[in-house]
Parts: sequence; structure tokens; C-alpha cells
Amino acid sequence: GRSTINIMFKGGRRCCKLSRLIHTHPHHDLLSRSRHNAAAFSTVTVPESKAVFDSRVHDLHKTRASRLANSYEFDYFRSEIVTRLISRILDLDGEYPVALDFGCHSGQLYKEMINFVRQNPKDKLPGGIRQIYQLDTCKELLFRDEIPDWQNALIAQQRMHIEN
Repeated sequence: GRSTINIMFKGGRRCCKLSRLIHTHPHHDLLSRSRHNAAAFSTVTVPESKAVFDSRVHDLHKTRASRLANSYEFDYFRSEIVTRLISRILDLDGEYPVALDFGCHSGQLYKEMINFVRQNPKDKLPGGIRQIYQLDTCKELLFRDEIPDWQNALIAQQRMHIEN
């Protein structure tokens, strides 16, 4: 059970879990001496060559995908996820007039909200959302689809490109 150790610090002191682990470890004296340098335990620096996720490469992939003539064919999975999210939003009590769609891709949440409003004109807006801010790192994908003015009248939206 002690093959992996997650070390967390709160306010410069060790958590109780870490303290118990150190005091029950067979090499207690060695760990006690080495833990005086708390910074050595709290941070890990990974060289760029060993990084698992490269956001620049990810943006290149998204840009290439947005330029495909049939890129709309690949939105089905996001549409399904967003449809389920909207059904959960409908279960919420209260109204939340502003929503943030961080990593919105091509704006599937907004599109499905508009579809819901069009199919259920007498129902309330899901979650009472009247405005959605859409943010994404891929400008080409974010602005891939044109938003007609009549959709903006139903639920206001604002798309913003953010830099990595």
C-alpha cells in the first residue's frame, strides 16, 4: 500500500497524513532529516523534452482539424456530451444568467442550447442562462461557425480567443 506517496503542504506545514506516513516508515530517521528541505518535496520540475502534454502541438492539431472540409462530421461526440450536460442543467434550481464555456471547441454548448430553446419554446432557458462566454485556444475552431443574429437574440454569446 505505500508504493506511491502524494505529498501535500498546507501553509508551510506537513499534512497529518504525511506525518503519520513518515513516523511509521521503517527509514524514519532518514526521512526526518531529508524533510527539513520542504521545497524538495513540494515541487517537481519536468524538462520540456520529457513533458507529457505540449499545448502548442495540441493547438496545431485543433487548427488542422478545423480546416478539414468535413470537420462538422466529428462534432457528434461533443453534441452528445453537451446534450447530457443540458439535461443536468435543467435539474438545477435557481437561475444562473451567465455561463463560461472554457475550452468550447466550436461552441457545441451554445449550439445545443439554441436547439433546445427552438424545440421547447415554452420551457425556461436551461439554468436561466441568458449569456455564454466561449473561450478556446484555437482561433480557427472557435470562429469556424457563423452565428446568426437571431440566435444571439435568444441567448447572447461572446467568443474569445485565449493565448497559451
